Amino acid sequence: MVDAFADSRWLSGACLSREALPFRARVVHPEIVHPETGEPLPDGEWGVLVLTSMTRTALPLLRYWTGDITRLLPEPNATGRTVRRMDIVRGRSDDLIILRGVNVYPTQLEAVLLNLGHVSPHYHVVLTRSGTLDDLTLQLEVPKASPALRGEIERQIKAQVGVTVRCELCGPGTLPRSEGGKLRRVTDHRPPR
Repeated sequence: MVDAFADSRWLSGACLSREALPFRARVVHPEIVHPETGEPLPDGEWGVLVLTSMTRTALPLLRYWTGDITRLLPEPNATGRTVRRMDIVRGRSDDLIILRGVNVYPTQLEAVLLNLGHVSPHYHVVLTRSGTLDDLTLQLEVPKASPALRGEIERQIKAQVGVTVRCELCGPGTLPRSEGGKLRRVTDHRPPR
């Protein structure tokens, strides 16, 4: 049997037990930190994965913030390996949306809306799942709703961003505004996989 971790280029790879991704301790040091404070969290707690390279000399990675929400599993796996392992990635700490294999930032959607000219910059993204597929509903404020405008927005987003969305046109002043903090543009109603 070939050891998948014999090659030092591997930072992490699938384990034979298929439970989690083990890290090579001599290559990378993983940490989990609180998404808002950056404080280290104990093993088993969900937070942002931060990596430090242990082998790079010319361009070291020191506490590289991946943005992935996961946790470290300290206990040995079913095969008896005792290396630190990463659980599944449960989400992102930033607004990155992975929709049917395409990386989408809400600012990309906003750029399309601003280029159209006759819609306001007030929008909200709602993520849901139907069966095994993720769906994105874009709620946005417009002075006057029409099926033609909704169709044009959906076509422009498909052409410029590469994803299919469903638009929900709302009246002025109906979507949330920022009140002293960062406005949350995304609501994720998808259950964890």
